[in-house]
Amino acid sequence: MEKRNVWSRQINEKIKENADQLYRTDYKFYKLDRLEKITVKIDEFSSTCEECQKLKTDIETLVETIHLLANGSPSDRNNFEKNNESYMKHLSENHGLVQETYYLSKYTLLGILVGTLIIGGISYIINPLYAKLGILIGFAVGLTIGRIYGKKLDKAKKLEGLVL
Repeated sequence: MEKRNVWSRQINEKIKENADQLYRTDYKFYKLDRLEKITVKIDEFSSTCEECQKLKTDIETLVETIHLLANGSPSDRNNFEKNNESYMKHLSENHGLVQETYYLSKYTLLGILVGTLIIGGISYIINPLYAKLGILIGFAVGLTIGRIYGKKLDKAKKLEGLVL
């Protein structure tokens, strides 16, 4: 475990060194904090995943060019963002990693939609005058249930260590 963390620590130090040359807003815009988390997770999974081994070399070359982003061309910036997203896509598809409030957001929206449609529809069928009340109640019930369920799934993923 300690041996694997050495690579990610070195890369994160390089990210911070190169990020010192960027403005604070650029640091957030390019999501360099997320890149630091991605390097740690790729380092963890690299012992069992060949793709993660390949991504390690990609990240090393990407980190060397971070300081060029501020004055670089738009194509350089797009390439950086595409690479960053491809790393995240690999981790989420192949290793089950999710972002911090992924399920909370997903199930809140789903709960609102389903609750509004079902309870609003039932109240409209019973009496069309109660449709507005049914929609409001369905919204509130769906919101509550969706947030509770999403929070539960996020907590489970966090306990498994699969949250970025």
